[in-house]
Amino acid sequence: MVSDTRNNPQLRVGAHVLVQLGRELVTDPEQAILEIVKNAYDADSKDCTIEVDTRATGTLEHTSVASALSRFGESTDTVEVELFTPEEHSGQEASDESDPPLSRRLSYTGKICIRDKGDGLSAEAVRDSWLVVSNSIKRVESGMPKPKTDEGRTPLGDKGLGRLGTMRLGDILLLRSAQEGSSTINIAWFRWKDCDGAETLDSIPVQISAEPNTGGFKGTEVIVLGLNDLAKWRDERRAAEIAFSIAAIVSPFESIKTFPVSVRIDGKSYDMEQVTSDLLAQAVSSFDFKFQKDDGQSDDYRLVAKATFRQSVFTASANPEAADRARSVFSKDHGEEFLAWLKQSKKLNKKYDSLEISPGGDWVIEIEDQTPFSRITKGNQSVIGNPGQFSGALHYFNFGRSGPAAAGSGATSARLKRVGGIAILRDGFRVRAGDDWLDLARSMTSGSTYHLRVDNTIGYFALSGEHNFRLTEKSDREGFVGDQYYRGFEEIAKKCRDFSNKAQEDVRRGLDQYLREIEISENNAAGMSSKAAVKTVKSSASSISAAAKTVSAIAETQRTAIATLNSKVSPLERADEALDLAQQNLETMEKLAADFDKMRDLAAAGAVVAQEIGMRSEQVAALVESAAVGLAARGLTHELHTHLSEIERSTSFIRKTLQGTEFSEKIRPQLRYIDLARRAMSGAAAQIDPMLPRTRAVKERLDVANFIGEYFAARKSDLEREGTRAEVVRLDGGLVVRMNRNRLLQVVDNLVLNSRYWLQDDGAPVSGDRHIRATVDSRGFTISDNGPGVEPKLEETLFELFVTEKPNSEAGQGLGLYITTQLLQLDGCTIELLDERNGKGRRHKFRVDLSKLVDTKAD
Repeated sequence: MVSDTRNNPQLRVGAHVLVQLGRELVTDPEQAILEIVKNAYDADSKDCTIEVDTRATGTLEHTSVASALSRFGESTDTVEVELFTPEEHSGQEASDESDPPLSRRLSYTGKICIRDKGDGLSAEAVRDSWLVVSNSIKRVESGMPKPKTDEGRTPLGDKGLGRLGTMRLGDILLLRSAQEGSSTINIAWFRWKDCDGAETLDSIPVQISAEPNTGGFKGTEVIVLGLNDLAKWRDERRAAEIAFSIAAIVSPFESIKTFPVSVRIDGKSYDMEQVTSDLLAQAVSSFDFKFQKDDGQSDDYRLVAKATFRQSVFTASANPEAADRARSVFSKDHGEEFLAWLKQSKKLNKKYDSLEISPGGDWVIEIEDQTPFSRITKGNQSVIGNPGQFSGALHYFNFGRSGPAAAGSGATSARLKRVGGIAILRDGFRVRAGDDWLDLARSMTSGSTYHLRVDNTIGYFALSGEHNFRLTEKSDREGFVGDQYYRGFEEIAKKCRDFSNKAQEDVRRGLDQYLREIEISENNAAGMSSKAAVKTVKSSASSISAAAKTVSAIAETQRTAIATLNSKVSPLERADEALDLAQQNLETMEKLAADFDKMRDLAAAGAVVAQEIGMRSEQVAALVESAAVGLAARGLTHELHTHLSEIERSTSFIRKTLQGTEFSEKIRPQLRYIDLARRAMSGAAAQIDPMLPRTRAVKERLDVANFIGEYFAARKSDLEREGTRAEVVRLDGGLVVRMNRNRLLQVVDNLVLNSRYWLQDDGAPVSGDRHIRATVDSRGFTISDNGPGVEPKLEETLFELFVTEKPNSEAGQGLGLYITTQLLQLDGCTIELLDERNGKGRRHKFRVDLSKLVDTKAD
């Protein structure tokens, strides 16, 4: 093949590609301005000013030849174009050249100037970098940190595409830049509208010039002339929205604000709402986070989370009754008695690494917890990467009915809304994310009323180019690329949210529990069970009815006796009758006293019943969402059994049809796999059966050791794949019970699945050395394994609703052990975590007592 180079062919880029890139990469004016402001930061400028003048007018002129300019004469709403020959204005005769000179005058309306005092650009940098699309001197090899600037900043830009976004702002882009000590200011400008008339990029008219730097200017001015949407910029309300949005591109938090940005539109200044120490002093709770390297462990990271609470977290409640109760607790001794009770609470103390109290202090409660990165990401099916160290903070404000003083007179929902919720900041600049990217609304509606609320919470996660260089922003700057490193950041941020919600819920429920205990103590109800309380209420109701009848009888007797006395004439007769009446009244009063004596425990019983109702109401509310899923699963199970039966019949038909044919041997392995999958799906559906009406009442005689042995055998392949050995040990001849089969299956399955999950933990033995043991004796059975054991902080709450150490909802929601407990209680049975500890000092044996179901009948 002979190459023809006479016409010097080459690959060229159509000019319209710039318009396409600009529209796709930058979605609005605010984002376009942000990209230019980032360049000012990268240039080590101390600050940046943005000035918009919608009334500014002016002209730009340049001269070339007709072939280069004649196609670019189209005007826009804010840029008027005039093409003319130089002779028309000079009075000279027209040139007879084949390609005569041609001039163009651009008259514009509206101007935006983004000015910095940074390093500036040389004439060579303007020509070889700024005018070259997607050419950035800040770009480095993928996955590597960027070198820092002279001022120690890590550059934010690297794509070389930021200037394309200015086409969202206006028509003409003009650059003025000078370096320190330079005698000239370098100038370059071109027009975006010319992309429509140009065939290729290199045919777009570009002007480069210089002017004397008489004022000692240093830095860069990026100027956009001929503004788009001029009417919107002139609308005062819309202008304010844009201005505040522009101001919000930098951190509003005083503690990490490093780059001031000022905005002026038509002479009016707009400043972003600043999160100052005065505003934060009005938060009722604050949460601080550090994701950092372990001490002395250079390759391991952990999240250190700290929660602090003011007294007003209790007293600024939206519920007036709750606020009054809280104030009564803190008014008598600054809450010392309650805080001391909280400090001694095993439930709260064991759940967190540390809990400190400071009665009378600014922050009365401080909780800290630490979680290894490996634990945060465990159970996630996606590849998760370490995003690098960062910090964060959340601040919660309670706008209750208890008055502005409790929440802070300056902390209003409108003011918090202007701050902008929870920001992702990168070197002090906001990275765009959704309005509720941390999903606070979902945890608020499906979780506790004590959780953080979207409109009441502000905060940030502070990233840096130095440590989080693996997090890559999308080309359109609308958030981060959803790769393994962003998924890692997302999981850590969710852990921060969950810690905040849980800590606040535990602390506020702590006061609720304290008040319940005080009420029970005051009514002498300590030690009274809920069943005994209900019995007392029923008995008292009968006594009240009897007392009411007695009182009615006394009144009737008194009326009759008085009438009789009045009819007597003799004083002696009256005296005898009065004595008899007094005797009757005494006997009646003694009977009435006996009835009232039976009601002496009514107040105590009422307190216990009220507490039980309150706790059950909270549990019912929390279970509503899970119940909805359960109803869907119930319907699915019914359909699934139908489809599985059809599959079984179909595979059987295929076997019979192909038997003896040449296809029989080829199709048999596939049919075997279908059978295995059908059995697995049937087994999964069976886990739902204990809750179905048609199965939960059926009880049968079961040998528990054989039952668990069959369970292990059915899952032998899965256990072997996980490197786990399962065994059943029978003691005292084992145990036979009369129980619902599927109910026992769910109890065993939940305990074994938990063991299997934690045997995959980093702290578990290596594959092949893992084991699960079921020990069955004459009263029940015990499930244990040689995994890491139960986290000490969960020992007191493990069987409660939504308590789990599993890092995400896909791995577990904290329902399994709670439901297991409830299922066993239906048959009068119990489950407990035994005190015995493993080599790591953790409890690891679950004991199920089935003694109430022992079947003593002989076979």
